[in-house]
Amino acid sequence: MLVLERSQKPAFTEFREVSAARAPIRALAEYLKTIQFGETVGTSDKFTDVQDGKADPEDLADYPSACVYIEGGVRYAEDGSIEPTDGIVIGDKQLLLTGDVQMTVLVHVWTNEDEHREIVLAALEDAFSPVEWMAGFQLDMPHYYGCRAQYQLMEMTFEDSPDDVQRRYRKLTVQLNVRSPYARMFSLPRFRPRMSLDVE
Repeated sequence: MLVLERSQKPAFTEFREVSAARAPIRALAEYLKTIQFGETVGTSDKFTDVQDGKADPEDLADYPSACVYIEGGVRYAEDGSIEPTDGIVIGDKQLLLTGDVQMTVLVHVWTNEDEHREIVLAALEDAFSPVEWMAGFQLDMPHYYGCRAQYQLMEMTFEDSPDDVQRRYRKLTVQLNVRSPYARMFSLPRFRPRMSLDVE
């Protein structure tokens, strides 16, 4: 789902499984599952668990783990009055890109060693800037009409509370800005030819 070439075009479909707001969250969670670390962390060189949405500590018992969720609200276009811009014909339907959803997304990472956390962070920095022709990265979303979301790394925070240190939790949070299409699928009108015969 990662877009590696500037010339690569989205492959739009009529398939939708999630909402416009949920689609880029799911795409990012699936992308995180594919990231390979530079070194083994515990017994794995990938995340052992990635969850789409907030998770409790007991849900992330195998480390390194991550969860992806929205921070704050979701903005549907800036002024709420955007006109539909593009129409893509798919069979007997038309996909209208009516605007964008914009949001802040957090990737919450759990490890249990300082060294492991550093290895994971290095892998995330590389994964969130994978190409030379743009800042950030793009993911295609086959679960949302084949649309494409854009992500930009903004901020990273280490979490080292006394309780976490005592429990051997080594956590970090990565913040990304996300822009993703908001689309609607409509059926095209069917034209049925009718024969007319005039008799004089």
